[in-house]
Amino acid sequence: MKTMAESGLEFEFEDSNCLDLEKCDTYVDIKSKSIKMCEFVFIKNGSIIFLEAKSSFSRPENAENFEKNISDIVSKMHNAVSLFSGISLKRPYSKPTTLPKNLILNGGESVYCILIVTGFEDEWLIPIQDALRIKLSALSKTFSIANVLAINEKTAISRGYAARLQTKAE
Repeated sequence: MKTMAESGLEFEFEDSNCLDLEKCDTYVDIKSKSIKMCEFVFIKNGSIIFLEAKSSFSRPENAENFEKNISDIVSKMHNAVSLFSGISLKRPYSKPTTLPKNLILNGGESVYCILIVTGFEDEWLIPIQDALRIKLSALSKTFSIANVLAINEKTAISRGYAARLQTKAE
């Protein structure tokens, strides 16, 4: 079992179901080239999920910061899908990563890109989700991504994407 903490949430996955993208050998080797990456990719109920978690996000009223936040998430998701594809295709990276056994794909899996923003109300997530869907539309079409979602911690926990809120050490 793999347990990870990120943005106020705890995530638990079987080792065979999750790849911590930010810590995999291939990404660690190439990240010096300023390549941004989402937290991890995992399989749940036959779906491949690329997940990024944030503890804050600009509101649309702050247009410049909102666009920067959206751009960062788009870059992370795009790079995560590309890196995962490269690892799956066994590209000749100088530091290869072996995929966990349940992430070796057979082609029938649905793919989702999910952003979790902790502390946000559902209605605050609508413009974020709308903007991400627009900015990720080419990737969604070319990679046949089933959906792009922006959700809060309550939804993430209820859907089993996150295990629980992170407990703070006293």
